[in-house]
Amino acid sequence: MALLRVEACSTFAIARQREAQLKRRSRAKKSALIHSDLVRLRKLSRSREAAP
Repeated sequence: MALLRVEACSTFAIARQREAQLKRRSRAKKSALIHSDLVRLRKLSRSREAAP
């Protein structure tokens, strides 16, 4: 296991909320975030919003 991304949060509660948010994301979204591929991340987010 390796640390792939670090984000600073102002409080522990905010950090826990962010962690929970990231855990709910798909593998594809996590991969795009790790690789700083914001275009792909937005595309993946839009595709889910468009689903019925």
